[in-house]
Amino acid sequence: FRTGDTLQIKKMEIYPIHVDHSIPGAYGFIICTSAGIIVYSGDFRMHGHLQLMTSDLIRKVREVCKTKGKIERDFSYSEGRVIALICEGTHIHRGSIESERIVKRHLRKLFKYTPFDYALVQYERLDWDRFRSYVDIAKKFNWKYIISEKDAYFYNRLNKKAIYETMRDPNIEKTENILVLSHDKGYFHWKKEIKQLFQNSEIFHRYIKVQDLKNLKEHFFLYITSLSYYNLIKKYLPPDMKGVFISSNVDPYAEEYRMHKRTISNDLLKIGVPSYRIHASAHAKPHDIIRFVDEINPENLIPIHTEHAEFFQKLFLDLKMKVVLPVPFIPIEITS
Repeated sequence: FRTGDTLQIKKMEIYPIHVDHSIPGAYGFIICTSAGIIVYSGDFRMHGHLQLMTSDLIRKVREVCKTKGKIERDFSYSEGRVIALICEGTHIHRGSIESERIVKRHLRKLFKYTPFDYALVQYERLDWDRFRSYVDIAKKFNWKYIISEKDAYFYNRLNKKAIYETMRDPNIEKTENILVLSHDKGYFHWKKEIKQLFQNSEIFHRYIKVQDLKNLKEHFFLYITSLSYYNLIKKYLPPDMKGVFISSNVDPYAEEYRMHKRTISNDLLKIGVPSYRIHASAHAKPHDIIRFVDEINPENLIPIHTEHAEFFQKLFLDLKMKVVLPVPFIPIEITS
């Protein structure tokens, strides 16, 4: 499905609408039921490159409410309110003023007069905005940007299946400063496919082996996806060059991710590599959630994807809207 589609499931009409998030393909849903309209926000934010997508969901909700907000006794539709908003609240309890633009501003400041020769960077592979920000900075300052074969395969697939222009940039095949790092001889279909792409496009000079890292004399970013990948490449880092580690992980959802960052950071301190944190969240901040809820104006508000559901009750005191806290395995009954 795509934005603009209408899905029919058991006499319910469902409208999928894209929303701004760090991961491509994030959607909210407007569900027209016999009880009324239910809106599911999905994971969203309003401070990314594609923040207008979230506005598209709000706009579509208003449009649907005018035509299908309420079912009359003769089964005709009339204007009405959203009966329930199922809303994510990852950061409902705390906020900061940040955006992907601010991430790029900090990166530009760091690398304009940098004493460093290379940078190890860490973020979620699915975070396309962060990938684009780093590649843009690498191009601006004429640095190489090194990714693994698996990363190259994944990003190339997104390029080919792009539903928005922003998913075609960076283009793995056409971006000259992107290098692909090969670190083993294992045979996989996806590995063969990405290697053939570079060979057929006559860009195989951008394929390098992990052993080549020690001999690189030009500035480079090296994207590391995990602790295990870091352990694999760390012995090949050039010993006579100054390095820096930049953590840009988006909202780690498990202590394991925080531990990996600390482990890498502490290990790099032993060889004189300092650490930075440059980050923008993938989730809406309190002020944006309040604005989103006010714009949707539901009769019932159901918080999800949060450890602070009770805070919704303190934050939204409007008597015209009821905050319903979910209980595991207990259905929530919605009536018009």
